[in-house]
Amino acid sequence: MLLLNNDAILFQGGLRTLVEYAENNGSVAGLQGVVLRYRSKLIDTAGDYVSELLQTYPLGVLYEYPWILRKTNICNVR
Repeated sequence: MLLLNNDAILFQGGLRTLVEYAENNGSVAGLQGVVLRYRSKLIDTAGDYVSELLQTYPLGVLYEYPWILRKTNICNVR
């Protein structure tokens, strides 16, 4: 599932990248692109990480786009 706001602006090839990722990873249930802060390259949100205790942690907040998500980023979210 991919939800887009009516004011979303997609980068060229962005939707294709998300769809291909979902098609190649059967365990993926939902996708979210990167949302930038207005008139900046700072990330407002790039999704959330949900821990085993069902606590959520935002990913990428205030990093400059493009930001690459790695497992070490997830582990250091707390």
